[in-house]
Amino acid sequence: MVMMDKNYRIAIIHPSMKIRGGSELVVFLIIDTLLSAGYLVTLFTSFYNETVWEKNQELDLFEYGNCHYKKAAEKMALRLSDYDLIISTNHPTNLILYFAKKINPFIHAKTLCYCQEPLRRLYLDYTDKHLIMNKSIFARYFSVILARINRVFNYILVSRDKRAYSTPDYLYANSQFTASHLFNIYDREAQVCNPASNVIQEDEIIYQNYFFTISRIEKQKNILNVIRAVKRLKETGQLLDYKYYIAGKGKYLSRLKRIIHKWKIDDCIIFLGSITDKERSEFFSNAAFTVFLPLDEPFGLVCIESLISGKPVICSSHGGVREIVRDTMDGFCVNETDVESIASAMSFFISDKEQAQKMGETGRLSVLQQFSLESFRERFIKIVDNVLSSM
Repeated sequence: MVMMDKNYRIAIIHPSMKIRGGSELVVFLIIDTLLSAGYLVTLFTSFYNETVWEKNQELDLFEYGNCHYKKAAEKMALRLSDYDLIISTNHPTNLILYFAKKINPFIHAKTLCYCQEPLRRLYLDYTDKHLIMNKSIFARYFSVILARINRVFNYILVSRDKRAYSTPDYLYANSQFTASHLFNIYDREAQVCNPASNVIQEDEIIYQNYFFTISRIEKQKNILNVIRAVKRLKETGQLLDYKYYIAGKGKYLSRLKRIIHKWKIDDCIIFLGSITDKERSEFFSNAAFTVFLPLDEPFGLVCIESLISGKPVICSSHGGVREIVRDTMDGFCVNETDVESIASAMSFFISDKEQAQKMGETGRLSVLQQFSLESFRERFIKIVDNVLSSM
């Protein structure tokens, strides 16, 4: 990687670094990439959890606290005039930048938005179409009407959000799936820069008798249908001695625990809670395969992490995951609401370990070519270099 001769100053604005979520992993990777290239980087965020994120000593940090986006803009406005490039990410960072520039007209930095998803609660009829389609006909129409009414009642926020998205000099998305949402919502085309994962590749790939999911435990992540498939496999004797490990936390966790206890399958389903990066790498490396079946997923780092560890993936038939997993080559892209299809794919990998290993190796080679950590670093640095050279 080429070191920059000039110490350009780059500000990154991200809502919060409180949890170890997918978007936060990508932001952390961007920070590390820019610091490694010789840039001076400041992270502006509401909260930085140092028990979750090890802080790079070269990183300048500004925590603006838990406040309204206009208040955050007031706190940051003067400081932002010191930067050559400002990178915004998810809501409300575009709004913060928009109002900061109104407050301080001396912010002359180039601006780049790297969007991982729009504000879903405002645009559910765009961003959550598959979730809506899985409801009853009445519930579908009600959800769409409710989303539109919600935008009417939040007219000021919607208007500001759309103005804020019109102002960045450059707009990038993490996937074609997200880029299509940005175009449909904001009538603006975004370039795509797929992120990568910094999951550690273990020296030895082992195939133990378990499969793995790591995710926020929320309804939209569709873990319940995977649990239903596990129940079916156990009842038919196809589960054998396999276990299903689920890592993550979320508001849906207690309900899922009650369900597996009621169905008497808590002997084969284990909730791990939050896990460290090292544990994350080990679980991927030792699994037989990974299951990741969310609805309307913007990208899907989990799929990259699984494949780079040499493990095939059972993933959704839509969303950003389909830009990573090739059906029947790296894994299976199944109807995420069809329990029988999920169970069939899982049974295939359980019963044919040799084929599972072949598909995992095929996926590993593909991901190393398209989604490797080094290729992402090179792509992102090239984007930043091009932006700064246009100043």
